[in-house]
Amino acid sequence: MAAQVKIRFPLGVKLSLIISGVLLLSFSVITLLMVRLVGADVRLTAENNNWTLNRWSANEGETILSGLKAKALLLIRSLDSRGAANPGDLIDLFYRLNPEISGVAFAGSGETPGGLFLNNRFGIEDPLFNPSRISAWFASREEEVRRAASGETLLFNGFPYFKSPLLVMLFPLPRQEGFSFAGAAGIFFSAAGLSASVLKGGDGGNTGFIVNGAGEVLAHEDRGLVQAGAKLDGLPIVR
Repeated sequence: MAAQVKIRFPLGVKLSLIISGVLLLSFSVITLLMVRLVGADVRLTAENNNWTLNRWSANEGETILSGLKAKALLLIRSLDSRGAANPGDLIDLFYRLNPEISGVAFAGSGETPGGLFLNNRFGIEDPLFNPSRISAWFASREEEVRRAASGETLLFNGFPYFKSPLLVMLFPLPRQEGFSFAGAAGIFFSAAGLSASVLKGGDGGNTGFIVNGAGEVLAHEDRGLVQAGAKLDGLPIVR
């Protein structure tokens, strides 16, 4: 019977193998930890960037709405002031300077909606956008008009009703000495400016949109949702 031959490795070779194994395992663990830490850092950075973009879009949208509200309020107060001369010229000048506004209305207090409507005759040509249609819209929103007269500012998607890319903002018109109009006012304006601010915030894969308190889509990169009068109140992020 042939004798078995035992292969003996030198001690230096054994140590080299052990050290190599330990180093390989260490490098693998370090690489795995680095990947996870870097991935978490990238994810956190992306979330912070998205939050910053959303905040920027919200601030810009609020600035746009505040500016429109101030312009409409100035027009109504100017026409309502005692001794206002050449109201037609004033209205034409207002709309020439603010072409994004399609109409301004004094909606009353909810008891007599649609008390005054100032149409932009240089604006959209839509047979559905006329004083009688505006009055009917206010009549269908009596509760919202009362809320606006009580101090709330409300925003609505006007496309389903007027078949034009319009937003409608109701805001309070407080009673002031020397002015007869008090209650709620409405402004009908193009959704383009607000949509542009939202879409800017949607760069980089972050989808931005605006909804009102009822979940109605006011601005979205998918225009079909706006045109259909869709609601997103079922989404967790909206709730």
